[in-house]
Amino acid sequence: QRISPADATAGDVDGSFWPSLAATGAGAWVAAFADTDPGTILESVPSDIALYDDGALADLVGTGSYFYREPALAYDGARFGLLYLSRLLTFESLDFLSLDAAFAPPAAPYAASRIDSSSGADNTSGGRLVAVAADRFAAVWISRSDDVDHLEYLDFEVCGAGD
Repeated sequence: QRISPADATAGDVDGSFWPSLAATGAGAWVAAFADTDPGTILESVPSDIALYDDGALADLVGTGSYFYREPALAYDGARFGLLYLSRLLTFESLDFLSLDAAFAPPAAPYAASRIDSSSGADNTSGGRLVAVAADRFAAVWISRSDDVDHLEYLDFEVCGAGD
């Protein structure tokens, strides 16, 4: 089953930025993927992270001055966690976004939480994300500093609105 847009003008899937899949129970699933090819990693080319859910496509992280890649999606039974890499010129950051079961972030003001960042020749990789328990996620990713790669791990709890 092909889930990417059929119209090339609506955005192409970049095959180098792996898609992510999360099960939501009772045989249901959702997929997240970067839907444009940024060309070179040194350019800032607008893109977004698209979501496929039960036959529908929607934007999770909208087009802007950053381009986004390597999304990791997890579901804890009540909310989704989205871990993704964004880049503006040579500044790169690994961000986490908490979404409710309808894929909406908490009420404004709200922005993604930065987990790791790098600039210049040192780069952060996209990570992998799992739901450990209700409101609790764990992430692993590769960070590079001083030409050395490090495997990083973070186990964290997500606070809901008003927490």
